[in-house]
Amino acid sequence: MAMADDLGTGAMLDLSVPLYDNCPGIPDVEPPHLRLLSNAVRDGWNLERLDTPLHWGTHMDAPYHQGMGRTMDEYPPVELHGPAVAVDCFERGPGVVVGEAELRRVEASLRPGAVVLLCAGWWARRAWSPEWVDGAPRLAVEGARFLAAHGVRGVGVEGFSVGGRGEDNYEVHRVLLSQGIWIAEGLRLDRDLLPPARWHVLALPLLVARSSGAPARVIAMGDPSQP
Repeated sequence: MAMADDLGTGAMLDLSVPLYDNCPGIPDVEPPHLRLLSNAVRDGWNLERLDTPLHWGTHMDAPYHQGMGRTMDEYPPVELHGPAVAVDCFERGPGVVVGEAELRRVEASLRPGAVVLLCAGWWARRAWSPEWVDGAPRLAVEGARFLAAHGVRGVGVEGFSVGGRGEDNYEVHRVLLSQGIWIAEGLRLDRDLLPPARWHVLALPLLVARSSGAPARVIAMGDPSQP
């Protein structure tokens, strides 16, 4: 289950995974390194240093990731949230590729400004393993085109890349990013998000100037009064 916090008037799910030393991510890129610079017992306070690629853990991609359009810091807050549309991939098994046929099942909810989430609970397998690297649901090019045609605002996946490691990964990114659709990768997506529950996603990337992407805290806010 995703981490939930009952606020009385609503609930919140944390859709993010933590960054830590040598945590899993892009297979052929140097992972993050976290080290202690000062110790509270010895120095009076704890101070850590994190060296990490910006596209690691829970993070977001901007069009500049492919050398076009806006950088991540140029997205105003008003464009960093939207109603969640959860695509149920829980029973599909590893390596599922989500195309137009799967997305037509949620087409009635694909309104402009929506945030589409490919949900499978695959985050729980997060490790340096072939299962995690290659098993998360990924978006097909035809699926990316279908979402772009419906004017969605964002697309979120549990894997380290929205198109996985397939040869179509670059094109999947290009289709989405060329339309200004931000991509959130490395998410924590559980069954809590599936219909009939209603959630609203808020994605807040680290404000790094002129960045192609950035680590982010992504949450879902719900209204328990709604079915």
